[in-house]
Amino acid sequence: PAEVISTIPIKRGDRHLSAEELKAYLSSLGESPTDLLLKVHLYSGGQRIAQLARVKANDYQPETGVLRLLDPKGKRSEPREHYLPLAPKAIAIVQSMSKGNDRLFASDERKAGARVSEISKAMGKESFDIADLRRTCETMLVAMGVSKDIRGQLLSHGLGGVQDAHYDRHGYLNEKHNVLVAWESKIDEILSGKNQPN
Repeated sequence: PAEVISTIPIKRGDRHLSAEELKAYLSSLGESPTDLLLKVHLYSGGQRIAQLARVKANDYQPETGVLRLLDPKGKRSEPREHYLPLAPKAIAIVQSMSKGNDRLFASDERKAGARVSEISKAMGKESFDIADLRRTCETMLVAMGVSKDIRGQLLSHGLGGVQDAHYDRHGYLNEKHNVLVAWESKIDEILSGKNQPN
């Protein structure tokens, strides 16, 4: 019976930033609460901004540098715990922030989206949004040779199959941490203008 039901068209995005555009974007970020959220968003590989903005202060483990996100995407009845072992630059940002709030970040998804739009407009290039930044991160991780499986674990997507849901209980903390360390080095190369092909 389902054969007669037409598929729902999905608008797939294609926009991703070049290394020069990413450098201009990062150079536009300052030290405001929203900009700090956006820096961690980028240094963490482009996590979903709504999940990152909702993180509570006690979801960060300063002794290990691990951040716990809750991923409600897909058909889950309970959000999936998504553990993110941050690399040094992201850790430094998180540890520099005021810890007076219940939430780790003193900003939210709406403010982050508005800030990205503001930077995009000021750059005067083809417009981009937070989803395009997430796509940029993954596209560059592909170019760095990071496998699809590890990218899925890092960005918490494509994990709804039988193998992931029922059998694979490995936490991937070391693998995710290694990728984020390499990713921060890649961002350093981009910022310094020494971006080299992989």
